[in-house]
Amino acid sequence: AHRLLSSPFVQATISIYEQRSDYRLQDNIVSGSSRAYALGLGPRARRSISSVDASLWEEVAARGNPCERFTLHVSPKIKLRLRDGVQKLPRKYSSFGEQHEDADQEEEDLQPSVLIYQTDLCAALVDVLVSRYGGDNRVEINFDTQVSEADARDGFLSIQTETSGSTTIIGPFDFIAGCGGVNSPVRDAISSAAPRGTFQAETRNLPGSFKVARLPSMPPLLDPNSVALVLPSKPKKTPKDDAATTRPTMSSGTMSAFVEPVTGGGACILFAGRGGGDSDKDNAAATTEKREETLLSDWRLESFDEGDIRAFSEDIFSRFPLLEGTPEQDMSSMVRQLLTQRSGVAAAVKCNAFHFGRAALCGDAAHATGGVSGQGVNSALVDSAVLAECIDGQFAKVRTIGGADIDVQRTLGAALLAYSQRQVPEGLALYDLSFGPEGELGLLGRLRVLLSTIRDTLFGGRFGVGKPLLQVQLSQSTRSFSDIRRERNAYYGEAFPDSEEFREKLANLYDNV
Repeated sequence: AHRLLSSPFVQATISIYEQRSDYRLQDNIVSGSSRAYALGLGPRARRSISSVDASLWEEVAARGNPCERFTLHVSPKIKLRLRDGVQKLPRKYSSFGEQHEDADQEEEDLQPSVLIYQTDLCAALVDVLVSRYGGDNRVEINFDTQVSEADARDGFLSIQTETSGSTTIIGPFDFIAGCGGVNSPVRDAISSAAPRGTFQAETRNLPGSFKVARLPSMPPLLDPNSVALVLPSKPKKTPKDDAATTRPTMSSGTMSAFVEPVTGGGACILFAGRGGGDSDKDNAAATTEKREETLLSDWRLESFDEGDIRAFSEDIFSRFPLLEGTPEQDMSSMVRQLLTQRSGVAAAVKCNAFHFGRAALCGDAAHATGGVSGQGVNSALVDSAVLAECIDGQFAKVRTIGGADIDVQRTLGAALLAYSQRQVPEGLALYDLSFGPEGELGLLGRLRVLLSTIRDTLFGGRFGVGKPLLQVQLSQSTRSFSDIRRERNAYYGEAFPDSEEFREKLANLYDNV
């Protein structure tokens, strides 16, 4: 929205439909129903937001917490500092394309990542958007409004507001951007409208589940300036009385704690793992005898007492001793958040095109890796910047050639095709890099991967030996995912298509429409 509204060529008015309430009015410590964890904005996000102007990035960064330290806690006494500051990458690995390979860009990429809640990120973008364009009626933001259906061919939306509860059809719009995540109604609309055999989307739930808790302060045994991955300890066995058998405990499966330092000295803890069971169970209806069993998979209660809170706190401390010392009031708040929150299930999405008709997809709606790569928000912001750049560029080209009288739909169609041609390879490459090759690698293949990983861990591309680790390239550079994936062709056992193959295939995808 920022990019298009600032363009002298597009001359757009924009309507935004947001299912959530106005996040600018919410406190940092939110209700227990929230599963939103802090996001890491790296150089990809920074460059995308800065493509509007530097002041927009400064507004966003001011609401987050800079951090470039990562610690693995194998046990309460054994820790490994996996990252301590921004790693300076060899020039060939630091930037996206030769056009950015200069000293100034290299210094920009050396800035630390910013940890920020999604609500704070969106609030910053909305605040500046409204301050710049709200007065001239060029932007309209509708909170508490759910898009239930979309029409990719003709540009209509079906919306439901929290106040009315009824469905209203609005439109037509010249263009619809589907940014609604893995359950995007716009992606469903494209699937329904595109001719059979053209648009293809694959979605799947990933194993395991997660819950999120927010604390006003970092647990005292953890570094307040470092992201921490805390592996679980074996829970202590304690004698149980009759009441204890009905008390809530954490999942009986594998569970880890991912702890992020956030702005204001607070912490965000993501508990994730595989516990088994159906996360959609309605535990409120569970009987007392079944209470413990259902909580093993979802730990969710509609009502609980102080005894439940103490029991759950003790179980957390037993599994994660490094959380001990958390103030009692903070611990009680965290437990309440966990006990009233449904488990989240991550999902993966990949599509062979990011557009059809009047619609395009951005972020998780187009490609999702369920947090495996840690690049969800970064790649989504890159999508947004590239989409706006393609629209702006196409309108600039047409207005330069044909003046004010242009065919809007034809111009938008060319822009959306250009967007797909640029970003589909990036989405598919990130999917491959996140999940690895399909099927089993042979013995020689596994040995090659092991040796190259050891080499890259020791040298990381320094002295011309090896290359930076994959996660370092993803999180600390703006190098294209496609280039990173092509360097690993041997590992995947097949070549990733080149840019020209993608361009030609996408240009011909809807030829007969």
